[in-house]
Amino acid sequence: MAKKKGKRKVNLSRYLDLKKVIDILCEYDLIHYDIHLDSLFNQKLYGFVDFNNKKIYINKKQSKTDMRDTIIHEMLHIIEDELGVDVDEDNVVDNSKKSFNKIYTQTR
Repeated sequence: MAKKKGKRKVNLSRYLDLKKVIDILCEYDLIHYDIHLDSLFNQKLYGFVDFNNKKIYINKKQSKTDMRDTIIHEMLHIIEDELGVDVDEDNVVDNSKKSFNKIYTQTR
């Protein structure tokens, strides 16, 4: 029986460092929007990436903490695309939470 090919579980957060974040922000425009796009996508939308036009859209009607998490999440989608891997959305969420906690909960 052939193994079913599906989305992979990848530790994307290991690719997210300050240099990578700066490189992404040099290539992509970060756009804060305040219109409700939820109805267009039939789901709650905090942010998304337009890969063709190199834009990261972030819903500014969320807390600063949630905005930070959303930006990390969208950057991980960009890294996923650059690596050429197809990662399950739950895996991206898990990686973004881990990255967020690493960045914002470290002892200073």
